[in-house]
Amino acid sequence: MKVHISITGPLKKPGGNSEIEIYTESKKKIKDLLLTQGYKEEELEFIMCFLNDKPVDMNTEVKDKDKICLTVMVGGG
Repeated sequence: MKVHISITGPLKKPGGNSEIEIYTESKKKIKDLLLTQGYKEEELEFIMCFLNDKPVDMNTEVKDKDKICLTVMVGGG
């Protein structure tokens, strides 16, 4: 199974790419994929996920050829 991840802004790891593809043998949740890429559990609460252009939470399972976009949650007024 192949999953494409787009990483925006400050979420990109130093020296890392803003576009990555992950290959996995079994179904995974977005959270699990990010943990394998070096993100820490406490960082995940500030990340907003879009799966195939729809907002989802970190516990959503991905399927083959899914596209994930990660961005930082910001607030203000």
